[in-house]
Amino acid sequence: MARAAWAGFALAALCVVIARACLQSVVIDEADSWLIFAGKTDPALAWWPSSGNHILNTLLMRLSTAVFGLNELTLRLPAICGAALYIGSALYACRRLGSLPLFVCLVYNPFILDFLVAARGYSLALGFLMAALALIVHAVLGDTQKYLGIASALLGLSFCANFAFGIADGVTLVVFTIWCWRREKNPSIFAAAALPAAVVVFCLCGYTLRNWPKGQLYFGSHSLYETARWLIHSSYFELNPNIVHPLLKPVLERLTHVLWPAAVMLGLALLALARTPLVKLLLSIVAGTVLLHWLAFHLFGVLLPRQRTGLFFVPLVMLLFGALLAGAGPSARKLGAALLTLNAVCFLGCLRLSYFEEWKFDADSKQLYWTLRHLERNCGVRHFVTQWQYAGSLNFYRQVNHDSSLPEFVADAGDSPGEGEAYVLFYKEEEHFIKAQGLQVVYRGAASQAAVAVRPGVCAKIEVP
Repeated sequence: MARAAWAGFALAALCVVIARACLQSVVIDEADSWLIFAGKTDPALAWWPSSGNHILNTLLMRLSTAVFGLNELTLRLPAICGAALYIGSALYACRRLGSLPLFVCLVYNPFILDFLVAARGYSLALGFLMAALALIVHAVLGDTQKYLGIASALLGLSFCANFAFGIADGVTLVVFTIWCWRREKNPSIFAAAALPAAVVVFCLCGYTLRNWPKGQLYFGSHSLYETARWLIHSSYFELNPNIVHPLLKPVLERLTHVLWPAAVMLGLALLALARTPLVKLLLSIVAGTVLLHWLAFHLFGVLLPRQRTGLFFVPLVMLLFGALLAGAGPSARKLGAALLTLNAVCFLGCLRLSYFEEWKFDADSKQLYWTLRHLERNCGVRHFVTQWQYAGSLNFYRQVNHDSSLPEFVADAGDSPGEGEAYVLFYKEEEHFIKAQGLQVVYRGAASQAAVAVRPGVCAKIEVP
């Protein structure tokens, strides 16, 4: 029965990822990854040095679309592979730690789930990092260092999938290497640690890193408090009213403000009592990652992680909490299991199929495209003014549908929308402009607040599909 529960939660999580990959509209960052890097005829652009180019994901996205054609699912196929690796690795690690609630929290955290779906490098980076951590859990609990070389290659692949994981990947490799060295004072350990990662990074990202331009690291936080606040906010983002009963929703919303402080206090208390080898190793990884990011910020001005660029902290901290519980007494284990179970309930209540939290404004980009196509074909509209949030996604769907009749969409760079026959606007910010210009709103997304508006008289009778 217990084995069925583990398998059921794992399979359901993968089904959620695949369903979202099929159903959700492509958002601006996914579209730009394709339009700028993966979808160009010049293959050299797949290695173009840019913070927006996640090398390994770009290469795999180029392969998947070449083999299966271009659509939402094939664009996100590399991310789905990363999700499968992450879920499988988390399943193994949590089974070794004996905590099903921990596994549910690791895979159903809405912050994690969003980036297991998005066609960016985060899913692959998470998958390879979690695979390395699962090997480390296995090695420490089994008191063996024979997996160091495999872990090194996995961490190298994680870095190639997303450079934002670089410090976390590097610290994980160094800490595991030190642990192995203390078990067996053999100089060959350092070669086993360094060579696989070095070969992977050189082959996949050598050109990119050698030609890396300045000014790319512009997204981040200015304090560790800000980093933590964004991670907590995204991890508990938005209970789904279609899942959570209306009477239960306010209770869970209040609970989310209590659960993480309670888990932090319990974790700090257990740190003073439980110092197993696995706890020491995971604590060293978390502390080392925080310290190096802090030093990079204060010494070199590299901004601290913010939201998606700090995604790796979530599995690292949660695995540390799970290791603390595994080495604690019966009372502490029961209290920790209760906190994890309540967190799992909240995370399951946040499940969604229609949008990413970070790109919620693009939740309706597919419908926006079909609305604009209707206006062009039935009303002769040719001049569209498009805000920056929507141009990339609309151009992606223009390519998917081989639509040469619609002009290429260009993001409007002005402080206020320019002159046009039809507009694609973020309604919440441009409501005043719409009313001042007397525009007629023909489509407005309930979740995204994206709107299509036309000037009076552009279309005698508008029937948007």
